[in-house]
Amino acid sequence: MQALGPLDFGTFAASGAGSVTIGADGARSVTGALRLIAKSPGAAATFSLSNLTGGPLRCDPATLSAQSSLIRARDVGAFTSSRIATLGPNQTVTISVGATLTVAAGFPSGSSSSHYAAPRAVSLHIQCTP
Repeated sequence: MQALGPLDFGTFAASGAGSVTIGADGARSVTGALRLIAKSPGAAATFSLSNLTGGPLRCDPATLSAQSSLIRARDVGAFTSSRIATLGPNQTVTISVGATLTVAAGFPSGSSSSHYAAPRAVSLHIQCTP
């Protein structure tokens, strides 16, 4: 598996606690005391998943697990992914991963650019079987 693109929550303004969600499809939404800033809409993380075996592999999206480190007063979780199917021999597919960023009360007010590089902040694991 190789990280291709970062998980990017885009730019938002925080006047209190809330959350920003980026779906696996790239759709962005907020809850609480946050407001989206349109100039930087964010993006789901993208990963390349390759089957280097001689036979097909079935990658089960139900086994997707992802982890992120705690970054300042913000916590990343509730990961989602695009559908992953059976990979043929020597086939490569690209998958997208979204998540929810929780902004704690007391986060500095004003605009915040929340860009997390996938290889550093997000670890992705999925189980594939022959």
